[in-house]
Amino acid sequence: MASLSSRRASFAAVSLASALLLTAAPAVASAPASPVEAATARAEASGQRVEIVAERTGSARVFAEPNGTLTLEAAVSFSTGASSWAYASSNNTTYNSTIAPVGYHQEIGVTYRSFFTFPTDALAGATVQDAYVQMRLEHSWSCTPTPTTMWSAGALTGTPRTAWATPLQVRLATVSASANNTGACGGPQPPATVTFAGGPVDARLQAAADGGHPDVTVGFSAAAADGTGETAVNRWKRFSRTDARLIVTYDAP
Repeated sequence: MASLSSRRASFAAVSLASALLLTAAPAVASAPASPVEAATARAEASGQRVEIVAERTGSARVFAEPNGTLTLEAAVSFSTGASSWAYASSNNTTYNSTIAPVGYHQEIGVTYRSFFTFPTDALAGATVQDAYVQMRLEHSWSCTPTPTTMWSAGALTGTPRTAWATPLQVRLATVSASANNTGACGGPQPPATVTFAGGPVDARLQAAADGGHPDVTVGFSAAAADGTGETAVNRWKRFSRTDARLIVTYDAP
């Protein structure tokens, strides 16, 4: 029969072996926190509400509150037509003001730009989620899409014609489209809805909201995204001057 001392030694050896096995065993990784759990933890730690970006939709945002609750905030949609419109011609002469011309008119050798001013006073203090300008293209010289660029622009000097010197300040969006209505493209192409959107557009409207600006003015030219090609013949277009719209989704202040 084993002595008491030998049994104690055996027990100590087994305990040591078990401890070594436990130490050597790989740690089991915990599951990553969900977006809701992560945002809730940050809100509780910081004492400030945190948006759960993964839950954002076009019409609502979800926030984790410091007290551990969630808040759903519905976004507001704002849509408006232009309060004023004007065109500019490279030779500062008058043109048909029933349409919004953009690009080089080959028959008369003049380049045109069109400008629209939209009221934005309703956005004062808001947080912009999404913003875009929607235009109706009535006719294009080309049968295939060619670029038109929307810029933030300076104040108009007059209507319906503004000075050619009216500045195009910052490029906001460039979109290619076509709508040749002459039948030369295998049949008339229908008018096209052209949407100018993206981060720079959002930022421009956010700046207007932050500054409480009563309006914003944008200009359209036939230049490409790099500013070139404004006088290319195939970029000539006629837009509707009455169908331009600014659409903004935002969180009310």
